[in-house]
Amino acid sequence: MTELKITSKSSLYKKLKSIGLSQGLINKTLPNWWANDVLKTNAGILEFCLLVRSRLGLEVDIGESGDISFMPKANNIEFKKRANVEFDKLAASSYLAQGISCAFSNILKSNEIPSPDIQILWHEIQKLEELNLDTVVQLFWKHGLPVIFLDKLVSGFTKPAGMVIKNGDSYCILLGHGQKSPGAQLFVLLHEFGHILSGHLDNKDIVVDVSMNELSGTLLAEYDVQEIEADDISLSLLRRGHDIQGFYSKIPSRPSPARLAAIAMQFGKPLGISVSHLALSYGKETNDWVVAYSALKFIERKAEAQAIIKQEFSRFINRMYVRPDDLSFLNVIQGIED
Repeated sequence: MTELKITSKSSLYKKLKSIGLSQGLINKTLPNWWANDVLKTNAGILEFCLLVRSRLGLEVDIGESGDISFMPKANNIEFKKRANVEFDKLAASSYLAQGISCAFSNILKSNEIPSPDIQILWHEIQKLEELNLDTVVQLFWKHGLPVIFLDKLVSGFTKPAGMVIKNGDSYCILLGHGQKSPGAQLFVLLHEFGHILSGHLDNKDIVVDVSMNELSGTLLAEYDVQEIEADDISLSLLRRGHDIQGFYSKIPSRPSPARLAAIAMQFGKPLGISVSHLALSYGKETNDWVVAYSALKFIERKAEAQAIIKQEFSRFINRMYVRPDDLSFLNVIQGIED
C-alpha cells in the first residue's frame, strides 16, 4: 500500500478547513462509530477519505507519492443572493447538500422509487383541497421529491433559506431558514419547486437561495429573472391563481392580529388560498410585520415548520430500506436524535 503522507489528524483537518470545512462540522457528520484514533493508520485515513467524499460531496485525490488533497466537485452551483451574505460562508452547506442528495438518490433507487414527474406534481399541488406545509411536503415525498430541514450543526455554520439539488433525474429540497411559521416556510418550499418547474436546474446541479426577505416574495433592487419566475410560481400556487386585492380592501386601518387572522381565514378558505400566506402578504404590503406574524399565531396555533418537515421525513423514511449509516447521517443533518 502506498505510504500516505499525512503525519497527523490536525494536518488532515487543516486541508479541509482550507476549503471551508471546520473540524467541528466534519466530526458532526461522521458516523457514531467513527473514532479519530484510526487516522494513525493508512486504512483509517482511507476510510476517512471515503466518508468525507460521500458525506460532503468532495473529490479526494491521492497522488502517486501518497499526498492527499480535497477539492469541491466540479458541480455547477448558482447562488441567488438577496442579502449581504459572503458566498464562501455557504461553502460548507453546499458540500453537505451534495452528500445529502447522493444519499437520497441511493435510497430512492434501492427502494425502486421513480424520479418525480414535475409537471404531474405541479398539477397535483393545484388539486390539493388544503394547501399548507403538511400537505405539500407529504405530496412531495409521495412523488419521490425529498424535503428536509438543514439544522444549525455547529457554531459559525451558515445556512441558506432554501436550496434545491439535482442528481441525475432526481431532486432534493433543503430548507434552512430558522423561521418556525409553516406558512412562511411553505413560500420557500414552493419557490424552490418553482426553480425545478421552470427548468432552472437543466444546466446546473444546485440552486442556493441565500436569503429571502421576510420569506414573502420580496426582491431587493437586483434583478434576477429566475428568482422572479420562481417567486411567481410560488405565489400563484399559494393564491390559487386568484387576485388578492379584495383581501386588502377588507382590512381596516391598523387591524389587531386577531382581526387580521379572521379576515384572512374568511377570505382565503373559500378560495383554497393559503391563509398564512395572506397574513404574510399583508405584512409585505404594509411593512407591518409585527401584526402579520402575530396573526400567524392565531392561524397556525403552535405548529412549527421544522417539526412538520422532520415528522414527514421520519414517516416516509421508516417505510424504506435505508442503510443505518445513511439514516444516522440524515438524522444528524436535521437535528433528529437517533
